[in-house]
Amino acid sequence: MAQEAAVPLIPMAVWGPHRLWTKGRKKELTKRHVPVIIKIGEAIPVAGDATPESITATLKERLSVLLDAVQRAYPDQPAGPDDRWWLPAHLGGTAPLPKAASV
Repeated sequence: MAQEAAVPLIPMAVWGPHRLWTKGRKKELTKRHVPVIIKIGEAIPVAGDATPESITATLKERLSVLLDAVQRAYPDQPAGPDDRWWLPAHLGGTAPLPKAASV
């Protein structure tokens, strides 16, 4: 779409809302004071001759960096061992990997 429209991609990572609405857990949409971090990356120009694979690879790389940054900057920590469900394993949590969560 960006290529056809001759516009850049704007990568963005959001961390925090998953604590309110997560597959397999009770929705807590009225819970207050749950931090949400949004980080917007630099625009990614999309060349007219770029392949979809190269565009996707660049976007994935940028999103990965942004996601890691918002996860590490998140101000809340789990309240205890049973509250680690929302953190990814590489940060000491028990959240499932995306492939397992999509089933």
